Amino acid sequence: MKPPRVADAPVELMPGEPVELRLLSPAAAAWLTAAIALMTSPALGLIAAAVLVVVGVAVAAPMFRGRRPRHLVRKRVVAGALLCAAGAAAAAAWRVAAVQRGPLPALARAHAMVTLELTVTSDPHLSAGLSAGAGAPLVVLLAKAVEVSSDDVLRTTISSPIVVLATAPGWLTLQPTQRVTAVGRVSMPDPGELVTALFDARGSPTVVGAASPIERVAGHIRDGLRTAAAPLPAGPRGLLPGLVDGDTSGLSPDLVAAFRTTGLTHIVAVSGANVAIVLGAALVIARRMRAGLRAQALVGVLTIVGFVIVARPQASVLRAAAMGLVAVLALATGRRRRALPALCAAVLCLIYIDPTLARSVGFALSVVATAALLLIAPPLRTWMAGRLPGWLADALAVPTAATLACAPLIASISGQISLASIPANLLAEPAVAPATILGVLAAALAPVSVGAAQIVARVAGIPCWWLVFVARTFSRLPGAAVPWRDGASGALTLLALGSTVGLLLWSARWRGVVFRLVLVGALVASALAIHGRLATRQWPPSDWVLAACDVGQGEAIVVRAGPQSGLLVDSGPSPTLVDGCLDALGIRTLAGIVLTGGTATSVGGLPGALHGRAVGEIDVGSQLAADADVRVRGWALASHVAVAAAMPGVVNIVGTVRWQIVAELASARVVAVNVAGISLMVAGDLSAVDETELASTSASLSADVLVVPHHGAAQDAAFLDAVHPGVAIISVARGNSQHDPSAMVLTALSAIAVRVIRTDNARNIAIMPNSEGLLAVTQHGSHEVPRR
Repeated sequence: MKPPRVADAPVELMPGEPVELRLLSPAAAAWLTAAIALMTSPALGLIAAAVLVVVGVAVAAPMFRGRRPRHLVRKRVVAGALLCAAGAAAAAAWRVAAVQRGPLPALARAHAMVTLELTVTSDPHLSAGLSAGAGAPLVVLLAKAVEVSSDDVLRTTISSPIVVLATAPGWLTLQPTQRVTAVGRVSMPDPGELVTALFDARGSPTVVGAASPIERVAGHIRDGLRTAAAPLPAGPRGLLPGLVDGDTSGLSPDLVAAFRTTGLTHIVAVSGANVAIVLGAALVIARRMRAGLRAQALVGVLTIVGFVIVARPQASVLRAAAMGLVAVLALATGRRRRALPALCAAVLCLIYIDPTLARSVGFALSVVATAALLLIAPPLRTWMAGRLPGWLADALAVPTAATLACAPLIASISGQISLASIPANLLAEPAVAPATILGVLAAALAPVSVGAAQIVARVAGIPCWWLVFVARTFSRLPGAAVPWRDGASGALTLLALGSTVGLLLWSARWRGVVFRLVLVGALVASALAIHGRLATRQWPPSDWVLAACDVGQGEAIVVRAGPQSGLLVDSGPSPTLVDGCLDALGIRTLAGIVLTGGTATSVGGLPGALHGRAVGEIDVGSQLAADADVRVRGWALASHVAVAAAMPGVVNIVGTVRWQIVAELASARVVAVNVAGISLMVAGDLSAVDETELASTSASLSADVLVVPHHGAAQDAAFLDAVHPGVAIISVARGNSQHDPSAMVLTALSAIAVRVIRTDNARNIAIMPNSEGLLAVTQHGSHEVPRR
C-alpha cells in the first residue's frame, strides 16, 4: 500500500488561480472504462470501444455542421470523454488479449514443466517474511517469456508477461532487460491479474543475454548508493536508497511498520514527489546559470529520464514523469503551466500506455493526493489563515488536504486509520527534500569516488535520521492508528464522516467555534468507537495470512498464497462448511490441496473445496485409507484435477507460500508451511506413538503455530515441547462424543505457555503477523501472542 504523497506536482496551484476542469471528465472516463475493461474479455472490450466511438461521434457531429449548437462546451466535454473512454477500452482489450495469447495459458492450466527464455522486466526482490525457514529465501520478479518449450510444445516464440518465483542462487542479481533461460513449473495466476502465468523456477537461471547498457549503468549507480550509505546507522542506511531509487531491502520490519502506522510509508518508496524534488533542484541550478527556456526544458527532460531509469519505471514514477514532461513542454513554449490539466493529461497518457494502472492502488493514491494538493489545499489554507498564524496555515494545509483526501481509500485497503498521519507528515516533510537531493548527489558521485559519495551520504543521514525518529516516536503514541472496516463500506463510511465534519466546520449556521469543535469532536469520537469496534469484530481481517476453518470434528487450514488464492491443508468432514469458509476468505483459486491422511469421513469436505474453484493439484500420501483414496481420486477425476504425492523434504512453492512434508509416518504426514514469516505445522491424525518417534529424531520441529493433532486427543508431551508453538489451534466439534480436547493436552500446552484457541469456542480463526509477534482474530475476539 502506498500512502498519500503531498508534493507529487512540480508546482502548487495558488489560491484564486482559475482551475481548468475540462480534461477532468475525459481522464476520469478513461480510467473507469479501463478498470472495467480489464475484467472482461478482449472481444467485449473492443465492442465497448466501438460503441463508445459511435456515440462520441454522434455527440460531436453537430459541432461540424457550420452552426453553433446549444451547450457547445458541454457537448465537447461529453464527446471528448466518450472518445477517450473508447481509447481506454481498446487499450485494455489489447492488453488482456496479449496476456491470453500463445500456448503458455494452456500449459499453466495443466501445471506443466516447461523451459522458458525470459527477459527480466523488474528488479528481483525477496518476498517479505519469507527469508527464514523452509529453505532458501523466495525471490520474486517480473519477466516477459519470449520462448517456451515442453514435452508437448515445440520451441515457440511468445510474448507473455509472467511472475517468476525462485529460491536458487543467481536470480536475485539479475537486472531488467537481461535475458535468461530456466526450467520450472507454470501455474495459473490469481483471477484479475494481468500476467499469463506464475513460473516456479527450478534451479539457477542460465544467462543468455546481458542487460542493456542503460540498465547496467543504472544498476551500477544503485549499487554505488548502497555502498555510500553503508557507514550510516541501520535506519538511515536502509532509508536513503528507498528515497532515491526505491530499494527498501535494508529497512527492518519494525521500521516499515512504524512508517505504515504513522502514514509515512511514501517515504520508503520512490514516488512522484521525488521526481518533483529532483526536477525542481535541476531547474533552479539551470536558472542560476542563466539558461534560456529551451535549455531549461532540455535539462528538465534529461533529469526526468535519468531519474526514472535509475528509480525504475514504477507506476507513481511514470505518472510524475509524465506530469514533468508536460510541465517542461509548457516551459519550452513560454505558456503558463496549469497543474490540474497536466495531471489529467498524465493520467490519460499512462492509462493508454499501461491500462493496468487503472486498477493500481498506488497509482490511485498518487493521483488523489495530487488532486487534493491542487483543489483542496488552496481553499483550506485560506480558511486556516483566518484562524491560525500564516506560517502554521502554510505548513498544515498541504499534508492535511492530502491525508483527508486519501484517508477513505487507505482505510478501505488497510483496515485502519492513522491518527498520527497529519502531525507526523508535518514534521517529516521538511526533511524529505534535502535527504532526496543529497541522496541523488551521493548516487551520482559513487561511480566516480566512493569516499566523496560517503561524505555526502553522511550529511544525508541527518535528515534521514530525523525521518526515522519521527516515524518511531509517533508510532509508539497511544491510538496512533485505530482499526476501521476495510472494503467499500469502510471507505464510504469514512467519506460520509469526513464530509459531515467538513460541513460542520464550514457552516455559517453554527458560528460558535467552541460549540462546533465540541460537536465535531463528539461525532468523530463516536464514529471511531463504533466503527472501530465493528472493525475488530469483522472476520476475516483484511491482512490474514492463514486461517483455521470451523468444520466440525476435523481440520481445514487455509494458507493465503495471493489475493484470491490459497493452499488448503486437509478439508474436514463437511463440504458445506469448508466451502462457506473459503468463500468468506475470498478464495477463488486453490493452488493446491494437501491431505495429511485419514479416513473417508475426514476428507468428506473435499467436494466443497473443489466447488466452483480452480484447483492446481491434490497432494496425497500412503496414509490415506483405501476408502478415502478411492473417493479423493474420484472427486479429482470429476473436477479434472491432478493427484500427486510430494516427496518428503522437498520444498514446494505456491504463490507466496512454501510447504514441505517434514515426515511420512504410519498414522499421518507432517506438513510444515511458511508464509509471511509465520511457520505452521499440521499433522492431521498423528498418533501419540508416532509423535514420540518424531520427537526423538534430530528433525527441527519448531513452529509458530501448531494445529494440534487428532483434535487434541492424548498427545506426547515431548512432541509438544519440541514444537513449542506460540499458538496451538485445536480444531474440534462442539459437544463431540470423544470429549476432545484432552485435559492432559490442555495442561501440557499451558505448562509451556502456549496460547490455545479452539474452533468449538472461537469458531473460525485467522492468524497474521503484527509488531509484537502474532495476532489471532476469531469471530468472538482477538489475541496477541509474542513471537517465541
